[in-house]
Amino acid sequence: MDVGTRIADRYVVLGELGAGGMGVVLRARDERLGRLVAVKILPPSTIGDDASRKRLVREARAAAALDHQNIVHVYDVGEMQDGGAFLVMELVRGQSLGEHLRSGTLTINQRLRAVVDVARALQYAHEQGFLHRDIKPDNIMVKVDGRVVVLDFGLAKVVAPGLGTTVEASLISSKSAFVGTPAYVSPEQARGDTLDAKTDQFSLAVSMFELITGELPWEGGTPLEVISHILRGEPKKLRDVSADASAELEAVLDRALKKDVAARFDSIGAFADAVAAAAVPEIDATPSLREVGVGPSQSVHAAAIRTLSAPATSQRVGSRSPRRFRAQLLGGGLVLAATLIGGTYLLTRTPPPPSAPPFVLGTKSTVACPVLATTDPDQTETGWLGAAAATLVCERVTMILGGNPDRTRIPADLLGLAHEPREGFPIQPFDDKNVVEKTVTAAKNADAYIDGTLAHTSDFHVKLAMHAKGGDVLASGEGHGASLLESVRAAMTPLAVHLEPGVDTAYANRWFGGASSSARLSTFDLHVLVLAEDEDNVVAACKSLPRGELGTLAPFATTLCAEKLYEPLPPAPKLDMSSPGAALTTASTLRFTEPATNGERAGWLGELAAREQDLGGKALLFAAEAELEYKALDNKASARSARSSIQASPRIADIRGNAWHRQSFVSEVDNVAVLAAHAAWVPWEPYAWANLLRAKDRRDTRGYQRSYILAQRGYWAVEYGVRLLEIGDLVAARGVAVTTHNARLDVLVLHAERHPGTALTTAIALLRAQEAKPMNGNTATRLAANVIDLGVLLGRPTDDAIADYIERFIIPEPPALSHGVTTLFGTIAVCTQSKPAIGERCIERISTLYERGYFSGAITSAKDGIEGSRHYLKNDFVGAAKAWRSSVSELLAESLRAPMAIAFERAGESSLADHVEAQPVNNETSSPDAELCYVRTALRAEKRGDLATAQKLAHTFVDRWEAVDERPPALTEMKRILARTK
Repeated sequence: MDVGTRIADRYVVLGELGAGGMGVVLRARDERLGRLVAVKILPPSTIGDDASRKRLVREARAAAALDHQNIVHVYDVGEMQDGGAFLVMELVRGQSLGEHLRSGTLTINQRLRAVVDVARALQYAHEQGFLHRDIKPDNIMVKVDGRVVVLDFGLAKVVAPGLGTTVEASLISSKSAFVGTPAYVSPEQARGDTLDAKTDQFSLAVSMFELITGELPWEGGTPLEVISHILRGEPKKLRDVSADASAELEAVLDRALKKDVAARFDSIGAFADAVAAAAVPEIDATPSLREVGVGPSQSVHAAAIRTLSAPATSQRVGSRSPRRFRAQLLGGGLVLAATLIGGTYLLTRTPPPPSAPPFVLGTKSTVACPVLATTDPDQTETGWLGAAAATLVCERVTMILGGNPDRTRIPADLLGLAHEPREGFPIQPFDDKNVVEKTVTAAKNADAYIDGTLAHTSDFHVKLAMHAKGGDVLASGEGHGASLLESVRAAMTPLAVHLEPGVDTAYANRWFGGASSSARLSTFDLHVLVLAEDEDNVVAACKSLPRGELGTLAPFATTLCAEKLYEPLPPAPKLDMSSPGAALTTASTLRFTEPATNGERAGWLGELAAREQDLGGKALLFAAEAELEYKALDNKASARSARSSIQASPRIADIRGNAWHRQSFVSEVDNVAVLAAHAAWVPWEPYAWANLLRAKDRRDTRGYQRSYILAQRGYWAVEYGVRLLEIGDLVAARGVAVTTHNARLDVLVLHAERHPGTALTTAIALLRAQEAKPMNGNTATRLAANVIDLGVLLGRPTDDAIADYIERFIIPEPPALSHGVTTLFGTIAVCTQSKPAIGERCIERISTLYERGYFSGAITSAKDGIEGSRHYLKNDFVGAAKAWRSSVSELLAESLRAPMAIAFERAGESSLADHVEAQPVNNETSSPDAELCYVRTALRAEKRGDLATAQKLAHTFVDRWEAVDERPPALTEMKRILARTK
């Protein structure tokens, strides 16, 4: 295909990676998710008839559910117009084991470790009910990060059943060439017998023999001769080919290569254990391929489709004794990956001894942090991630130096971006391909600067170097971690000794009164985790706070942690006027402990901020004022104070307030300029990215993907999965569900897979199983909403399950609810759609909790939502419509879509009902509540005489729900509309 060709109107071809007898593999860009992928095109001649093609698509989609670090991820599968098929996969950068075998770039121990990794992956697949059927070295890749991955799950069963006609014709057509695939098939596979998991064990044992010796265990000059030897002959003995091989390894291979299936190892996991034990006792203690990295830095995916007529190598790989493996490994027999990321910014110079630094940071010196040169195989744009990492670095430097934001220059500073949102603020300024060079050049004007590299695959790897103004490297460090914050924190550790001389003690004492550098860093890291809504790591961060070193930060930090851990709050602190920082901290703490004083304290902080001369301090005070006004349910005042904070300084690396987050949140509209500026100045915060790109295009999930990358788990991971389901990317959503282990997402995936009956049964069981505690409050609330929607869709009563949820989570004092806004709107929706008797009690409870500030803030539409619900539960649809009409906002409509549409329609405002339900209908969203939108919108269209629209919507609904485990009653009504004629 030509460069630029679109596949499935989504994947843009960038070039060819390889071609062979089974098809072609293309490098492409996923326009919807903004990531690079490999697209495998299988022509009709490879697949066979229409039934075979549909079977292949079905098998591949099922195999895409496999989620294992050693199995290549399949993102999408589809049919081509010419009768072929395509598979969209993870773009694997590296080389196949076959290529490493031919080039001799791996040690024997590394090859055996690869065998063990592959066996573990196959064991997982077998447990999920999948066989591979085509295991061979050329179907096993070693990525540039050292991870071994198995390719082509789900293809062999359809494309090459045993030695089917397609494969057999290819084999016989090449009499003189030795073919790879026939040499790896098991005897039962060659005979066309029914296969079980032990066929993969046999093929992997053949591969292992070849990886040790460089030869295959079979004789034969043609494919048919090889097959004959597999069926009738005995394999070569390992030690006849490799004299130094151990008897233990030979015994393992002898057993795995038995023709009698029953004589092999009971499972491929047992085979893996035997390989590990026989190779060398220390195999599990030696560095894995992933830890050390292997192979050259190449982008090679063609191994997945190597031609069947490729000649076998006769090269013998050095046959060293397994007992010498450890000595070989320690003696430098490894070939390490030399992946160059960011060219000149890779850290190659040796830092000078810490005892004699050529440069000492002064207490007024500035430090700059340019965008890190970044690679991510799943992202076509990486500048934003490099900027997020660099900003985290510099904000942590700010805290080390005493907290003055004027001491550091983050990427937004270095690009000269406006200090506040305004019309025309650049959207995604870090997408500039020269952003690294531009920011490095600007950074050299500071007294010192910290640059480096960032590699992101399944985790993060950060390398940093601190330079003096002249360019000399003062120190360097690197860190690995599951999160960006974790890897940045580790990489910064060696830099601290060169930063500490620059601490401005006077500034630190004024605003952080006595808090140690460690305490300031710990509270900043907690601040990052809170904004990422990462509850698990927030708990860990709170428990590890250096409480004896917090100084005047102690009241706020300990109270915040008590709230996040849902523990009793400590006594309210007395207002401490000993310093501006102490006054700021104690006043801010009162928003948790004495909410009635929020308005009064906000005004007092505002007056203090107006008099403050230090811009960084002024920004802190205004930001804290904005938080108090938000808790006092005054959004307009909160927005003004947040704007004043940003005008004083767009940089606030402080746990006591975040003006950017507050301004973006309280606006309640998709203000692109505000969100763009937020993402530019605080690129490590997930909130702005998700909402910025969604504001531009509702079907663009890249913002949610970025939020997921930054947060890794928790709320944003689930939201990413939900948005993927909204656009119909079931494969990717299922992968997120497996990764996050989120009950709500599991239910939504079941629904999307057309198992609504199972989804409802599962949702009810999961809801009842939720322990009634605040940490589970948001999940329970979302599950309750899913139960209601699925129950309405299927016409099944769910009142008992919902009443149980309300009695356990909402009614008690204190309630077992989380404090977030998503829980607030979710509980309003649940109350509204409950039986009136318990629903009215429920909504009054939510109203009381909201008024006393339990849900952490002022959302104007929440008041409208509560008031409308009161009317709705009394069947006063006119009153409900009146309350809801002024707040038909996205946030409210997403939770109350069904009752709002019903109220508007029954109040005679069908156009507003259509407006509320337009988003899921226009974007063809599939979720339990969205499906009902199709039904209601179709019935309204029919009622007003628009049969074409009604039938279009009915057709979509019928297509989705004809083949499911439990048919919804609305299916009959939609079929009636389809049967109508004008």
